[in-house]
Amino acid sequence: PFVVAVQGEEGLQPVPYTERWPEQMAAAATALRQAAAAAPEEEAALRAYLQAAASAFQTNDWFAADQAWAAGRVSDPSIRVAILDTGIDFLHRELEGLVDLESSASFVEGEPDIDDHHFHGTHVASTVATNSVTIAGIAPHSTLIAVKVLSFQGSGTFEGVIGGIVHAADVDAHVINMSLGAQFDRRLEGARELIEATRRGVKYAEKAGTIVISAAGNSETNLDDAGAPIVALPCMVSTVCVAATGPLNGQFDENGPIVTANHDQPAYYTNYGLSAIHVAAPGGNANPDDPDQAQGTWRDEDLIVGALAGRCLSPGLAPFCTVNNQPLVNFYVFAAGTSMAAPHVSGAAAMIQAAHGGVLSVDEVFAILTGTADDVGEPGPDPFSNHGRINVLSAVTH
Repeated sequence: PFVVAVQGEEGLQPVPYTERWPEQMAAAATALRQAAAAAPEEEAALRAYLQAAASAFQTNDWFAADQAWAAGRVSDPSIRVAILDTGIDFLHRELEGLVDLESSASFVEGEPDIDDHHFHGTHVASTVATNSVTIAGIAPHSTLIAVKVLSFQGSGTFEGVIGGIVHAADVDAHVINMSLGAQFDRRLEGARELIEATRRGVKYAEKAGTIVISAAGNSETNLDDAGAPIVALPCMVSTVCVAATGPLNGQFDENGPIVTANHDQPAYYTNYGLSAIHVAAPGGNANPDDPDQAQGTWRDEDLIVGALAGRCLSPGLAPFCTVNNQPLVNFYVFAAGTSMAAPHVSGAAAMIQAAHGGVLSVDEVFAILTGTADDVGEPGPDPFSNHGRINVLSAVTH
């Protein structure tokens, strides 16, 4: 729910990837507040941590990351992943010591620090790498670089995004993750120039050896539709554009709740299209037509758990901020979106580089990511996953 799009330059309007998250997540935040009020701080914290831990490894076994770890395959501090987002809460216990503060930077006017005053960047970063206190990032021991391109309100400019891409390449990131984007009609005035400028930024990074991985967007849009010439940027110019998969245990039929073990079905919200999508990864799911889920009472195992930033400022994030601006500062949060899918792929790319000493080219990492993905859905390339859903074990043992 859970991404506000980048504000476009040249008069292009920001397009939220989804618009439902404040209502959906309010109930979850209320539950955490009630837990904290009902018990001593230590017990409330323990319950929050255990709730997160109950689902912490579920997504990882959906694409064999856990098997890769069991085989002794992890990342390395020399492998560097830049998170272009709202910043990173580098003091959260899951992320402390993992962020290269000297290489981090802000491209947001009025926010010179790289701390996360939203929530999004911290959640995304903790999918890539953590200290494995309660949750496990895909690429343990990787170094994170916070490149703030979105404000405490979750929005930014393409000028900032392009500057962030160039900066990440200049500080030797192996991987750039961009769980952000905007959708607009390519026929708008200034659209062509904006697309080309973003493309040049991505090409600059690729020439420097940095693979650029972006979220596809959460608008249920067919990006192949010639009758609706919609651009999802930066997805459509990135090295890898990621769609989302996820279970939908919240669905109901005449017999009651449907429980499914199929984690590879397309998430209801994901953008799709063979011309844009390269791979899919878990992004979580929810059923917007279910009144219970609309109030935030979905099954947590359908979502992606991540670290929650401790210093939020955005009025629109009041439920989160109220919870986390307490003496207990190591909360976690569940979310869903292609924003959550993209860092799974970025973590996989980091693992691939680590397995080869960090010397692979962008083309080599791309070939391994796509060539080892599991074919899901209809046999062969399909609009929702193209090459398939990533498989970390296959990728690192390739």
